[in-house]
Amino acid sequence: MNCLQVLPLVDDNIWTLTLYNNINACFLFLPAMALNSELANVSSSEATSTSAFWAKMVVAGVFGFAIGYVTGLQIQVRGRRRLSSAGLPVVE
Repeated sequence: MNCLQVLPLVDDNIWTLTLYNNINACFLFLPAMALNSELANVSSSEATSTSAFWAKMVVAGVFGFAIGYVTGLQIQVRGRRRLSSAGLPVVE
């Protein structure tokens, strides 16, 4: 995982690392949507104008942010021990 090497660059601040990770995800996700012609599908969908859709999107965003924060915190606390892609310690 690259987070362990980047953590000293942000003064071991998990909040800053999480912010940068989310900004990077936006810059990677939006062009991927544009390249796959998904922006037109999303903008023309009637579901995007409902409050239920946006409530679900906010909940998903909060959980995604929380997962990123906890993963970064776990890396900071556990150090160089191996972690699986799920963030769980690898049993060897």
